[in-house]
Amino acid sequence: MGSERTNGTALDTVIIFTHQMEAMVRFYKDGLGLGPFESSPGHCGCYCGAVYFGFDQIDEHNEPRNSTVMPWFTVEDLPGMCAHLAQLGGRIKSPPDRKPWGGYLASVYDIDGNVIGL
Repeated sequence: MGSERTNGTALDTVIIFTHQMEAMVRFYKDGLGLGPFESSPGHCGCYCGAVYFGFDQIDEHNEPRNSTVMPWFTVEDLPGMCAHLAQLGGRIKSPPDRKPWGGYLASVYDIDGNVIGL
């Protein structure tokens, strides 16, 4: 596979939701040699090539999730992409929001209820 981007969209991040954070990290670290993993409360991840790969802890206090994997895409126009996906039948989960590190993130439910991050 080439490294070309199409239409300004590129896979940037994959997050797996889990009830077993430590076991999942150990599995991917020992099994595939991934790491080093960095962690923060409820999250642990590392880079796998150019793509960030991580885990988010879920428990009974978190909202139920329809899916266990959340792909994240880098897009050129975040508000425009949210509007476009909504026109196609998606539902905005989290509108574009500036994060403490300066980046902007949003998330959308696809037409099957899976969450994708932008």
